[in-house]
This record gives sequence, structure tokens and C-alpha cells, in this order.
Amino acid sequence: MTYSTDNRQVRSSVKRKQRIAVITTSLASKSRSRIAGRYFVTQLEAYGATVDWIDLKERPLRGYPLDSEDADVESIVARVHDADAFALAFPIYNWSESGQTRDFLAYVLDKKKMKNKVCLLIAGCSTKASFLVPTDLSRTLQSEIGAVIIGPGILACGDDVDRETGGIKPELQERLNNGAELLFRFSKA
Repeated sequence: MTYSTDNRQVRSSVKRKQRIAVITTSLASKSRSRIAGRYFVTQLEAYGATVDWIDLKERPLRGYPLDSEDADVESIVARVHDADAFALAFPIYNWSESGQTRDFLAYVLDKKKMKNKVCLLIAGCSTKASFLVPTDLSRTLQSEIGAVIIGPGILACGDDVDRETGGIKPELQERLNNGAELLFRFSKA
């Protein structure tokens, strides 16, 4: 941050924590993507980030487009736009992101406010056959808003996540840890 005093530029030494929004779009109670997203939040916080957890199960979005103003949608959009970076934890159904994920993106994708925003994708799915979905969603984010996508996306597949206990296998924990570190570091750039 810079400010001017007597026509001199002075750099403020006040450092602000990185603000990272983590959005989960699954409406299922025991979702792999939600469990992985929650774990991801703990890793970001360990790096010192301020995390804004946005769980659309708590307040599902109305379908896009709206025919009237919606304070909930406006609040979520503002929170994502104000973040330095974001992680999107979403479910994969039938080799595609969920409708709630598409609605969320339709509301928040704004080239002026999201250009060059750093993003990481976390996908929950039953099998690794869905590995191309995050790549497809990455291309959408890159072409729509010029997002800077970190990595190919992290898949939380099958028994990587125990949906009954919320447990996560060490291999997935490592991928989430690495993703959190990269998102945190890139969001500071």
C-alpha cells in the first residue's frame, strides 16, 4: 500500500493477511468435495490466510438468471470478488460439474472484478474416470475471466474420503496441503 505525503511516495509497512474464499457447491450432506474443502481451509489457515468459507448447502443459490434482486446472491458475489484468490470445491455428476456450480459461476464471473484472480479447483467424484472435468472447468475460468489456475485440480475420489467419518487418506491430504501452499503463495504475488 502506498500513500502520498508532501509529494513523496511512502510505502506502508502494514501487511494484511491474504483473503481466500473457499466455496463448496455440493448440496449433499456427506460430500467428498465439502470434506476436502474443509480440510483445505485448515491448511490455508495454517499458512496464515484469512479464509472465507462459503457453503452453498447452507444457502443454495436460486437458478441463474434471477428475475429479481437477491441479497444472498449479492453477498456471495461480493465476498468472492473481494477475495485475493479462491478455491472451488465442487461435485462431479455424470462427468460434469453440478448445476449449483454452474449457477455459482454464472453469478460471480465478472471480467472486471475477477481478471487474473488466482484459483484452485477441488472436485469430489466417485471414480478417477472424471479426471478431465476440472481441466474443462479450468479452461472456462481462464477464457471467461482470465483466471490464473493453480495446477490441474485436485480430485477427491472414491475411498480417498470416508464420507461417514470425514476421514481423508494421507495421499489426498498431501495433495490438498500442496495445493493450499501454492494457492497461498500465488495469491500473494
